[in-house]
Amino acid sequence: MAKAENEYQPTGIGHLLFGKKPQLIYPQALIRATYKSKGRHEDIETIEGPLIEQVDKIQNWYKQNIGKHIDRSEVHRKDIYDYPLEVFREAIINAIVHRDYDIEGAPIYFEINEDAIVIKSPGSPVEPLKLEQIQKFSAPSLSRNPKIMYIFDQLGLVEQRGLGFDTIKKLPEKYGLPLPIVTFVAPYLVITFPRSVEALRSISEQEGIKTLTDVELRGYEWIRTQEEVSTSEYSVHFGYSQRTASRHLSKMLNAGLLATNDEKPNSPQLRYHAIS
Repeated sequence: MAKAENEYQPTGIGHLLFGKKPQLIYPQALIRATYKSKGRHEDIETIEGPLIEQVDKIQNWYKQNIGKHIDRSEVHRKDIYDYPLEVFREAIINAIVHRDYDIEGAPIYFEINEDAIVIKSPGSPVEPLKLEQIQKFSAPSLSRNPKIMYIFDQLGLVEQRGLGFDTIKKLPEKYGLPLPIVTFVAPYLVITFPRSVEALRSISEQEGIKTLTDVELRGYEWIRTQEEVSTSEYSVHFGYSQRTASRHLSKMLNAGLLATNDEKPNSPQLRYHAIS
């Protein structure tokens, strides 16, 4: 709060977090949500209000549009959403907390379609963070908006550790789903979550993805989260023989999905890393 003429006035961040109508001061502080389905009209929604309320508003909209089925395998029935709710929630909170609120005319864009879930968050990676770190989901804790981050942490909405990628990194192992594709198209950081392995093959701009089997694709997804890996590390992680591991890595390399550290093919120092 700022004090003016013996009265306390809310700061800009105060308006954003708790104001009744922060969009009067920050018209870009909103979410434009769109649901697209083949053969159906688009469902469009604008999420406004203070930031602490936008999380629940966009989550409720998500629940209405993503689709779900009921799990009756336990005593209490459970709603299972067609794309994990906890992954969506983590990603959209990241966008709300870390976006650049100074870019005029740039709201958060959120889209659900039959192939993917797309979040466009205004702002480039905060220096000294690099896009490559975000693409590997290994970016350390550094927020553009530390005060907003602190309030969300105090409200139990987010943890002040890293950029909250732990849940996202577990997509392949926990849910059998591909990792998201991260790009930057000025002024937006774009995170695209393929809704299935087939969807990944369909929407990825990397043609080599289409040549991988499901097993090889699982290996490639793991490499994407690592700085670099050796054949032995790949073999141990998945329980493959050295021969199978070598065959997978060679195929990914020839498909243009991996690069090496330029060591000779038979060198014990040879390492592979994913090409963004």
